[in-house]
Amino acid sequence: MNESTSFQSETRISALDGFRGLAILMVTVYRFAEVSLTSDVVGNLPSKLFFIGASGVDFFFVLSGFLISGILLDAKTRSGSYFGRFYFRRSLRIFPLYFAMLLVFFVILPWTYGDVEMLRQLRGDPIHLWLYTMNLHMAWLNDFCYGPFNHFWSLAVEEQYYLVWPVVVLCLKPQTLLRFCIVLLVVLTTARIGFSVAELGSVAEKMFTLFRLDGLLLGSMAAALVRELPTWQRHITAYRWTGAIMLFLFASTLPLGSNDFTIRFTLVSGVAAALLLATLSSSPKSWEKRLLDNPPMRSLGKYSYAMYMFQLPMIPLLAPWVSPDLMTQQIGSPIIGGVTYVVVMFFLTYALAICSWYGFEMWFLNLRYLWSSQSANERATASVEATSLTDQVSERKLSSGATCGEDALTRTE
Repeated sequence: MNESTSFQSETRISALDGFRGLAILMVTVYRFAEVSLTSDVVGNLPSKLFFIGASGVDFFFVLSGFLISGILLDAKTRSGSYFGRFYFRRSLRIFPLYFAMLLVFFVILPWTYGDVEMLRQLRGDPIHLWLYTMNLHMAWLNDFCYGPFNHFWSLAVEEQYYLVWPVVVLCLKPQTLLRFCIVLLVVLTTARIGFSVAELGSVAEKMFTLFRLDGLLLGSMAAALVRELPTWQRHITAYRWTGAIMLFLFASTLPLGSNDFTIRFTLVSGVAAALLLATLSSSPKSWEKRLLDNPPMRSLGKYSYAMYMFQLPMIPLLAPWVSPDLMTQQIGSPIIGGVTYVVVMFFLTYALAICSWYGFEMWFLNLRYLWSSQSANERATASVEATSLTDQVSERKLSSGATCGEDALTRTE
């Protein structure tokens, strides 16, 4: 990419797949280390370091905000259905696997085997899973009440974002959108910190949609920035320094634990947004590109959606055969057993996600081109009709002494 190149969301940038891969790597290691490398096994401080991986969700939010806002901003400049194309493509990417999982766990397994033990952990109403409102229900109850589906809260936040954000982008100019995101970020971050200081709900401050928009807003700001600031690629040093400062401040909050009043959500989102912009601005030999634009990271990014969906339910499902206790018994060391558990579960999740991609998700994603074909057919039909109309008008003009040039000029005006 160079400075004269117009940034378009339809252009596939391999480093962004690696960015997504980094996010799922963080989350997956955290997910399995949470149950195997606890403070009893590795000590208090090392166990806390694994919780940094939970911030991978904020990396996902930043990337989603960047890509979705970019798609919508570009769609405003194209002819065709603004809402229809967006929701058609989003639905094919998100809904099939999500609802297939709900169908398996809440319909097929209970109907086949009766009582499913892992579903006993659910204290929340499953209807909220089907409606993408479980994060709001968890916030209202102030309870992690969905057991092996607790992590679906982030999917609910993104889905709610998808419902509202296209209208916002359509109504605002890019410069206004940028200012709107800044104001909203300040207001919502301040409100969440105040909510945390007042101790009104430790779960709500983590799950409520308006309290977790930091990453989505920063990603949206980045999307507007690369389209409105011609010199955005020249500021890589500023992006790197911003990311470094944010990372230092984020690390400073770790010893505080839950006493950081949720400021870490904003800080780690700032780290992710700075890394994203620095990566897009950097040369192929930069450390950002070396970190993200490589086959392993891109591969993780490709299968990240299924990996995220599967990882938490796999813990109780595979517990009879793969668990930290079993690994420790076989190996004899809790630490080595815990690390082995993380590695084994990671690669099982990765393998299952690959199967999901080629055996299920890919078939729905291929349907995205139906919309493109439909749009192309509509444009072709419109072109034929316009040509036919031009020919008819030209014939009438010629019969009355007018020239083709005059007709073309009239139609242009």
